[in-house]
Amino acid sequence: AMERKSGKIVYMGVDANIYVANQAGGSTQQITTDAGQSENAQRIYQTPLWSPDGTRVAFAGIDSFQGRTSGRVITTRADGTDAKAISTGGRLPANLYWSPDSHKLSFLTAGAGGGGFLLLNWQPSSSAPVQTLDAGRPLFWAWAPNSTDMTVHAGSVRTSGRRVSFLD
Repeated sequence: AMERKSGKIVYMGVDANIYVANQAGGSTQQITTDAGQSENAQRIYQTPLWSPDGTRVAFAGIDSFQGRTSGRVITTRADGTDAKAISTGGRLPANLYWSPDSHKLSFLTAGAGGGGFLLLNWQPSSSAPVQTLDAGRPLFWAWAPNSTDMTVHAGSVRTSGRRVSFLD
């Protein structure tokens, strides 16, 4: 059974743009329009994710120009308005995860050597700066239901310093 909060799905199309549609796949609305490739540049959008309250969508934007790649996280309303770009500090965003109350957005970015950096934006509906919470390889995290605490697992049996952390 599908949970019916907004009655809509968000997805990345074959053209690397972000779309919203109803659960039957109809009433499609295009959120981004500028993905694509030119002679020495490429832009794609990926990993779209609804906020738990169904009011906003977050997704990663990746740009490549003359061999240089940069990324950002974008939040927008479901109709594509009120778009806000969140800087990732020059790192490429990989996984996005809203807090249960839809007020915070955490995301994992790729670092040198495949390490991950867990970043947090306290106000994803604004252009507020991000805060680095943790780093590790690999790195997994989960929000507590209260949206103020988080559990982080960093490292593996093949890496030293593996740990589980509880962040407030």
